[in-house]
Amino acid sequence: MILRGGIWNFLRDGGYYITSVKTGRYLTAPNTPMPEQSITVKDSVPSTEGIWSFERIDTGNPDEYRYKLLPRHAAGHLSLNANSTDEGASLVEGNYNAEKSTWQIYTVSDYSMYLRGYEDGDTNMPPILSACQNSMKTNAGLSGWGSTGATKAEVMLNLTTTRMAFFLTHGNYAAVQLNATENLTTSDLQSLGNSLFTNLKFVFYGACSTGSGGASYNQNLINVTGSKGVDCVVGYRGSIMVSECNAFYAPFVEELSNGSTVEEALAVGHEVALENAAENGRTPSMKLSTLCYYGDLTVKPCA
Repeated sequence: MILRGGIWNFLRDGGYYITSVKTGRYLTAPNTPMPEQSITVKDSVPSTEGIWSFERIDTGNPDEYRYKLLPRHAAGHLSLNANSTDEGASLVEGNYNAEKSTWQIYTVSDYSMYLRGYEDGDTNMPPILSACQNSMKTNAGLSGWGSTGATKAEVMLNLTTTRMAFFLTHGNYAAVQLNATENLTTSDLQSLGNSLFTNLKFVFYGACSTGSGGASYNQNLINVTGSKGVDCVVGYRGSIMVSECNAFYAPFVEELSNGSTVEEALAVGHEVALENAAENGRTPSMKLSTLCYYGDLTVKPCA
């Protein structure tokens, strides 16, 4: 669902229309409110029965945004049907129940860059994410979000709304690791519609072997991601060193934020990665010759 009225860290006082992203129809409570009345969607802009307000619930965590949703014309709450909490459960307007009437609100459209890192004991990870966020804001005037704690559901949601997505984690040809228990897999992506990611200009997988098999292997993560509408997807055919990838990221994102093409930004990032390998006495693992990409390297994601 989309909230017409805006979300940014918290919801302001006032009334909101709530529409389905898929259909554009309005979430509507019945005109004659009674306990456990079904919630519906309507094509036309509704009157009072389609205006909702949000009451934030204090959970003790300032970064958690949980709300009660109340229709303006009645004292009920948007709730799961009392008889079911399964997938596909219907919604009703009913009495407040802490389990069935509490809703988590996520911002899904304010990020131009979404960077997902898996920390795994790497103390450099948070500073890298912050540097990338700051590059987007300072140089491109775009909003960026770097995260080490997102769930798969959150990642999938952000992929449908952001302009660029970056991953800094472990991986292979069929998956990248999101957290200690979840991976984003080719199977997850193959089940999606082929035009779901048309908003995405660029996806970068800073993880081992996401391009294994090369550009001709249509089952690797690079090609499967690209097949969903992304302009350009980049990864590597083999293993890459964590320290090189860490050194690569901030200058790479900064170059993109300056309006450069993906190809130009890769050259800048790889130069820093090569310097890192030399400083550590290693053969470099991140090289242009080991790239696997889908789409157009001349795209300018921040232009």
